[in-house]
Amino acid sequence: MYMALFAAKTVMSLAGGQILKNTSTSIYDTIRSIYSHKNVDVERKLKELEIENKIQVVESLIIEIKDCRSKTVEKAIENLNNSLENVHYHLDVIDCRIRKHKNKWFSSYRSLNIDKELDEIERLSVSVDSNLNLLQNVIIIFNSVNNITSPHVLEKLEKITESNTKNLYEINKILLKNDEN
Repeated sequence: MYMALFAAKTVMSLAGGQILKNTSTSIYDTIRSIYSHKNVDVERKLKELEIENKIQVVESLIIEIKDCRSKTVEKAIENLNNSLENVHYHLDVIDCRIRKHKNKWFSSYRSLNIDKELDEIERLSVSVDSNLNLLQNVIIIFNSVNNITSPHVLEKLEKITESNTKNLYEINKILLKNDEN
């Protein structure tokens, strides 16, 4: 689950061109680092925003649409990537603030105020949601305009058709038998 995001920006071939797609590993690493500080308020907020789940969905979606060839899809991915980079930046800020706080004298007696940063993460999380929804809608439109269906969906449709054909054959057989009697 924990792979590398900013460690190296991965260039992914998508839609006939090269699009920079930041992998989620840096975000995972930063979140893991934040969790290691055992700050209950921050952990609760990050879990509430489900940032890790959103990133997993983005990763999965990018893999599934690798053959999608559209400038509009590329732009939607770029926008989503920018939102994720902003989230990563602010997670890094939170991580640094927590580290600095822990190094202060009597840090356990002092309070750490990172409400502003957590509010920004929450705002950016909404932006990630919005850009993810936009990407999904663009893909749906692209697929419907180009009449594209994934092989997985086609396979399911073939099985359903096969099953329905067998059922119709059996029903016809029964009806013919009843007509003879």
